[in-house]
Amino acid sequence: MDLKEIIELRKKYSKYFIDGLFVDEDGFLKSQDAFRQKAYRAEDGSIGIAVWNWSDKMDTVTYTSVETGKAITVTLEKDKVCFVEFA
Repeated sequence: MDLKEIIELRKKYSKYFIDGLFVDEDGFLKSQDAFRQKAYRAEDGSIGIAVWNWSDKMDTVTYTSVETGKAITVTLEKDKVCFVEFA
């Protein structure tokens, strides 16, 4: 991922990254520790999680919202990022 892609993610999810509150790893559960992740809470109460596969292989993690019980499964190639939104 290059700087342009990171800037686009920040713009797309600005309600979390810019207007939201950094909550580290509060508000969600994870099925394993394969990825690095940090969460942000938007003003509307929704949670967004920035996820990075920092390992040397593809892996899968399921994130579950503590508030709603909704689960989202993420599979990422090594050194890739994504954003999980519990809106």
